[in-house]
Amino acid sequence: MTESSEAAASRIPRVSTAGTMRGEMLYRDLGSTGVQVSVIGLGGSHLGQAGVTEDEAIRLIHEGLDRGINFLDNSWDYNEGRSEERVGKALSQGGYRQKAFVMTKIDGRTREVATSQIDESLK
Repeated sequence: MTESSEAAASRIPRVSTAGTMRGEMLYRDLGSTGVQVSVIGLGGSHLGQAGVTEDEAIRLIHEGLDRGINFLDNSWDYNEGRSEERVGKALSQGGYRQKAFVMTKIDGRTREVATSQIDESLK
């Protein structure tokens, strides 16, 4: 038997408050981590594309962080690693690392592969 959309939606946890406004950005708690992240995040897949220069990618990251976005979403395999490399370069400049909560995805299905992907992402 297939669950109805309404039944599935009723199981999704709902926020009890809209969040906290700081400046023009809305932030919410990230689960029980004690970290507040912007409700708007900056995805990384486009940052390493051939049509985006490294300087443009770094500028986009800096502008997003300067405007209150603090959640950066990436993956070790976006554009053969270029997306993560550009995020790393952007965050290494001018204190930007302290402004960002960085999330990355891995797809390793064994401990060894997952560890290797995490180590590569941390570089």
